[in-house]
Amino acid sequence: MFWKVVGSSITAVNAIVWRDDAIDHALVFVLMAFATPATRLQVSITVRIPAASLCINRHLYNIATSNSIGTSRKDKRDTLLVDAAIAFGIPILKMILPISEITVQGHHYDIFKGLECQSTVINTSFTYPLVFLWTTIIGIASVVYCILTFRAF
Repeated sequence: MFWKVVGSSITAVNAIVWRDDAIDHALVFVLMAFATPATRLQVSITVRIPAASLCINRHLYNIATSNSIGTSRKDKRDTLLVDAAIAFGIPILKMILPISEITVQGHHYDIFKGLECQSTVINTSFTYPLVFLWTTIIGIASVVYCILTFRAF
């Protein structure tokens, strides 16, 4: 839910900033203060939501296959660390590795009148493994956990 709130907040601020036109009036200010972080967060949100789904499916699988009633502190800590690595580590890795976006970016961002600034991606052969593969792999892992959970019940 947190990541949906972040994404919706960015969209709301974008809609207010560019409600009347699509002219970039203060390029340096907008680029440094809002547009660059906003587009980076929007890019990472495409991975954050599937990562959250993966964490939920992983928890359900662990519940379905658990033989014991209680868990030790070490098990809880290990589960928390793995969930943090999935839910925060993968999206942050995608966000801070600009090579995955800059390589296939024609220009920094597009401004749509009345909507928002969005990261741009050009349709090339590099786009699919560098940009879209992250979400696909996380989604496949989530589906595998989901199927294994159904089989465990």
